[in-house]
Amino acid sequence: MNNLDWYLLEHSYLMDIQVNPVSGILTLCIDAKMTYDHPNIHENTKTEEGFMEIQIIFKGVQYLRMLNSSLLFENPNDDIGSIELFSIKDIDTVRRLSNLEINNNQESFFDLSDGNAARVLLKNERLKYLNFLSEFVSFELGFEELSIIEK
Repeated sequence: MNNLDWYLLEHSYLMDIQVNPVSGILTLCIDAKMTYDHPNIHENTKTEEGFMEIQIIFKGVQYLRMLNSSLLFENPNDDIGSIELFSIKDIDTVRRLSNLEINNNQESFFDLSDGNAARVLLKNERLKYLNFLSEFVSFELGFEELSIIEK
């Protein structure tokens, strides 16, 4: 049940938020107002009318912009900080350039003239984008996948 359209988040209540920046996981515990499209809307009699406690788990979180952030103004898919141009003024400083591409990952290795090696790893995954608005919190989120657990 991973359909965010089944919940009216702007009429819901955020009960808890957990952020794990190391693993890139954001967990929201929400008392969510269900829409009439939700398959269990008529079966839910044990809680307040039309509300259900859910957990939304976002995995592969690339960025989180809260209301107080002035660093990001657009959808992250337009600019997620990937390298588009890498230029070297003096081409003699590079002895060898190796490119390796497997699936969506691309690695470039540079052997510089002074013996120092440089490595650039580019990972190209399309992010999903969510503009989250609820009763008490508003944020923008770029992530790879989500799951919804109904309690």
